[in-house]
Amino acid sequence: MAPYRRRFIGSCIAAGIGVLAGCSTSSEDDSESPTDGQPTETTTPVQSPTETLSTTTPTPSTPTEEDSGSSEQPRLYAEDVEGTTLLGGSVAVSDDGDTALAGASWDTTNGRMAGAAYVFERSGGSWSQQAQLLADETSERDNFGGAVAMSDDGSVALIGADNDDDPHGAGGGSAYVFERADGSWSQQAQLAADDGTGGVTGTSGGNDYFGESVALSGDGSIALVAAADENENGTGAGAVYVFERGDGSWSQQTKLLADDGSRIDQFGSSVGLSRDGSLALIGASHDGDWAGSAYVFERSGGSWSQQTKLTPDDGDSDDRFGNSVAISDDGNLAIIGALFDRSTASDAGSAYVFEQSGGSWSQEAKLTADDGDSEDHFGSSVDISGDGSTVLTGAYGDEDPNGEEAGSAYVFERSSGSWNQQAKLVAGDGESEDEFGGSVAVSSDGSTGLVGAKWDNEPVRHAGSAYVFDI
Repeated sequence: MAPYRRRFIGSCIAAGIGVLAGCSTSSEDDSESPTDGQPTETTTPVQSPTETLSTTTPTPSTPTEEDSGSSEQPRLYAEDVEGTTLLGGSVAVSDDGDTALAGASWDTTNGRMAGAAYVFERSGGSWSQQAQLLADETSERDNFGGAVAMSDDGSVALIGADNDDDPHGAGGGSAYVFERADGSWSQQAQLAADDGTGGVTGTSGGNDYFGESVALSGDGSIALVAAADENENGTGAGAVYVFERGDGSWSQQTKLLADDGSRIDQFGSSVGLSRDGSLALIGASHDGDWAGSAYVFERSGGSWSQQTKLTPDDGDSDDRFGNSVAISDDGNLAIIGALFDRSTASDAGSAYVFEQSGGSWSQEAKLTADDGDSEDHFGSSVDISGDGSTVLTGAYGDEDPNGEEAGSAYVFERSSGSWNQQAKLVAGDGESEDEFGGSVAVSSDGSTGLVGAKWDNEPVRHAGSAYVFDI
């Protein structure tokens, strides 16, 4: 394991699980406390005033409305939680915004830090926990739930377990497919790389960490699974694997590598997939002295090839461009985070919008927060609505208004090719070191936002939660 990965699998004692519907890579690490020494890790001018959206006492049945018409709704966390679960370290939401998936990579149901994922559903304006998803054979420290993705209709879930030792050894990693039928969820497949390798947890140079980031096509039949520490192009260069479902079973179709990949690029830091599964967006956050880059791959006639490599106009070393990525349904708009960008303040962060036209990609805009400040890490997580009109980006280090590293998230909207900040989202009950905004997801029409806060301390220390917003 490369030292910058922050894959600390420490001695935190995680207990049970815990849904309360009440009020509603983050640092790049999904497994290290903000007090354990993790690194602290410019849009076009905004044309309209920005609302800060939060509530202090929301309830699922009577959400508090702001002037903008947006509201914070239920705060989702696991039922009967008794200890650290880090729920909200990864999140996904269905197209209609009525089904939410939240990873809890330190959940202890199957063992200490084995992990779990939770499904929540909205009905009649109220949210409730529908299922706890557990792999059939997860065990201690697997980190199941460290990454999650969901099909458009919310019936297929893809869940990464990047420290799973089955079948390739510790740190080899795997990913699991779950499907819902008649209201019940069941595991359909465990995915692992044909050439995967593992080693000993905490070592470097041998662990692929397959499952670190994942993405699904709209119908849930094509999966991208990243192994950002895979070594074919050099130690820690990274690779991404494509799996496809046919006749009810899953099989590996190909392995994607950057044409110019080299050691420590971390190709696969983040992944996104167009709705039809024909276009893949892959971040390489450590490429080029950690300036970062992103790659677009396209499928044609069953074969995948690299279409282009994206870098920002003003990129610089240590920006970590590509730490988070998302792509619109049609594959023509991409949003790419750079959580350590220093253009407005030290490690304030930014996110870039790229547009494809006629097979050629160009940078359309650079997004930054109106009130951005040092170490906010804006762009630590990003998502884009299906139609490409709404972007949601997290800033897990933001201290305004809830305290140091309480976190926030920002909503940007596109009109006539221009991007404007529309709202700032904060947790009404937020506290220091919650890292609200460490993960984000937005529904296809941009009307529902889901924001994770994995270090949230309610009802117990580091239980974690996810907040739902009408945006």
